[in-house]
Amino acid sequence: MSDVVPSDRFSMLPERYQRRAREIATRVGEIDALIRPAGKEAVRDAVIRLRCQLRPQTDTAAKDMASEFVTACADLPEWSISEAANDFLAGRVENHTGQFMPTCAEFAKRAREIIRPFLVERASLRTEAEKLVERAADDARRHRIEMERQDPAVRARVAKLHMD
Repeated sequence: MSDVVPSDRFSMLPERYQRRAREIATRVGEIDALIRPAGKEAVRDAVIRLRCQLRPQTDTAAKDMASEFVTACADLPEWSISEAANDFLAGRVENHTGQFMPTCAEFAKRAREIIRPFLVERASLRTEAEKLVERAADDARRHRIEMERQDPAVRARVAKLHMD
């Protein structure tokens, strides 16, 4: 969560904002766990599934292809890799005939499309968290100004300015 908003800034928020800050922190933690990158085994399993069902691309060495898939999918979570493989095998990928293995770029692109809603949600939570901190600072400024306006010495000084 500290990459969204530093936790020390959240702890300084008034209580009425801390509840939402905790909710944001919890959801960001859930999303971070959800999009945690998979290991090489998950990519290897997906490639094996695809290779067993689809024809290989011509002039590609299996070892080179596997290493490129691992590189292309290094930052992707296991579940999105599995879902991308399911989509290719089920013919749910546009512009893919369902006959040949997808390239590593096509495969990684599909897996990224699957996790995009979570990345968008995380980005919107980042924005909301920043605005929460700004809103609390604005409220503190308004409160301070209101307190100054109630101060008799400030009122007398303002009244004197209007007289001059």
